[in-house]
Amino acid sequence: MLVFVSPGISGIPEGFNIWPTLTRDMVNIAVNSAMIFDVYIYNSMGIQTGRKLKNRYKTSVNLGHFSPDIYFVEIRLDKASKIFRVIKIS
Repeated sequence: MLVFVSPGISGIPEGFNIWPTLTRDMVNIAVNSAMIFDVYIYNSMGIQTGRKLKNRYKTSVNLGHFSPDIYFVEIRLDKASKIFRVIKIS
């Protein structure tokens, strides 16, 4: 099965920044838009392990208390979302 995704999904601003993607604790998330966004964190098994709701422009998420793993950080805007991979090291 093949899935095709259009590169120009409306409702997602072009200016997403997430750093660092290799971290011991803090991950910064910035959106180049005044839209309210929510952040959801999932572990490598796909289980939601955290969330931070109603953010605007920039926020930080502390992964310091999470075990070392690969995490997926989903940024949700109105009716769209984008997922980033972050590696939590010990």
